Amino acid sequence: MINSLAAEKNIAQHDIENLRALPRMLRVDLVWQVQGDFERYEVQRAESKDGEFTTLENPLPMVNAYSDYIGEAGKKYFYRVRKIQTGEHKEDFVAMEGNWSPIVSATTTEFEREGFLTEVQEAGFRYYYDYSNPVSGLPREGIKPEESWDPEFMSAVSTGIYFFNIAVGIERGFITREEGVNHVTKVLNFLHDKSERHLGAFSHWIDGYTGKTHPFSDEDDGADMVETAIIAQGLIFAREYFDKNGASEEHIRMVADKLWRDIQWDKFIRNPGTENVMMWHWSPTHGFSNLRITGFNESEIAYILGVGSPTYPTSVDTYWDGWVGGNKKYFKPREVEGLDGPIPLVLTHGYGIPMFVMHYSYLGLDPKQVPLGDGFLFEEFERLTLANHDYCRLNADKFKGYDKYWGLTASLDPDGYLAHEPDHHDNGTISPTGALSSIAYQPELVIEMMERMYLEDGKELWGPFGFYDAFNPSRNWIAKAYIGIDVGPIGPMIENYRTGKLWEAFMKAEEINDAIEKIWSSPKAIKP
Repeated sequence: MINSLAAEKNIAQHDIENLRALPRMLRVDLVWQVQGDFERYEVQRAESKDGEFTTLENPLPMVNAYSDYIGEAGKKYFYRVRKIQTGEHKEDFVAMEGNWSPIVSATTTEFEREGFLTEVQEAGFRYYYDYSNPVSGLPREGIKPEESWDPEFMSAVSTGIYFFNIAVGIERGFITREEGVNHVTKVLNFLHDKSERHLGAFSHWIDGYTGKTHPFSDEDDGADMVETAIIAQGLIFAREYFDKNGASEEHIRMVADKLWRDIQWDKFIRNPGTENVMMWHWSPTHGFSNLRITGFNESEIAYILGVGSPTYPTSVDTYWDGWVGGNKKYFKPREVEGLDGPIPLVLTHGYGIPMFVMHYSYLGLDPKQVPLGDGFLFEEFERLTLANHDYCRLNADKFKGYDKYWGLTASLDPDGYLAHEPDHHDNGTISPTGALSSIAYQPELVIEMMERMYLEDGKELWGPFGFYDAFNPSRNWIAKAYIGIDVGPIGPMIENYRTGKLWEAFMKAEEINDAIEKIWSSPKAIKP
């Protein structure tokens, strides 16, 4: 609603701060400082500083960033931004026309493959750094133009992924190490001092202002162990990555280690010894849910961290009884049709399940060091990624766009949200994160798609935080929106492909290596 105090507000106080125009390949990016939530912005462009400014279409006016895809190099444009709506509370908007920012300009640059990888990483990093919650620094659940997620709701999985994106920002020079340290310190202090925890574990949604649990469902109002495991992966990574001397990085190591050690993994095994399986949820009002954490899915890191915990460890048996043995579909050796002949697979079923299962647990956990049969998990991920690609090509007559695009995973789609996968849940929706986050497994195929999306369809598919969440050419639909858990793995997995530094840092942790050794030297260890 329109606030009755609008006329009393001093419009000058709403000026845009620190607007920057960044020259990028075939486009210009604009970034400015966020001052709070529930704000809306207008962006204008002109061909000269004194020229006529026109308003640009902005699908996400609530975001403090804008990407102007021009499609040509060497084009110089001038920009200005103003607030058009704001409010201290989401139910109390203020309609206004703020002062225009100072005018800034930039010139588009030529496209170049290696540099474009960096720009894709930068776009995802920006979601986690520039668009983070202004109080806690935590990453938001998502952003979409019509009914966005409540900006008070922070995603626990995205919070775990956050630490890897900050490292990408440091490694690629988007921010200084000092800036990264300050931001991470803010987040860790909030998690330690304000975030509500249950037996040391985190909830699915965390209030970005108070730290309180926001229920994800009627019975999911307490601990979420998969979300907690992704956060814990990020905590261990932060402890290992920020390894310099000095009070600031020592503080990061201390707080991250304490949060990790506080998680009582053994309390989430419902019937130790008789039913060695970790439960997904525990509620202070409802107790355990009936959802078991069994593989193969995105949750392997939960069992490895449970076994590796120095304070509240689970038994090695939980890995083989609960994670592997708890799901008869874990190992299913088979061959699926490929463009160049049969593709042998051993995990899950068919051409494989949604591609995100190869990402969340493996931002830090290096699949090249996780045994699988006589090889390693990385090799299966190579085959699963190839199978996903080939499935789309083989079904190009069924869905428009499958002749050049691929990547079936969980994302928004024309009917809402779906965990897309070959054969079983396939309606023609392509999710860029599926392919892009798999770059380490099939780099040439991924980079080919990445370039094609940008060069041929960048005007429609690219936004302020990189490629939009999903698109469905068969239904002429594009989700001009972002979800943190889809944006988040892209930049870190590109870094793992380019340098392996994130894998290297995480795998320095003694607890992880000890857990892997214990699990695969167990008498219960089985092969496909």
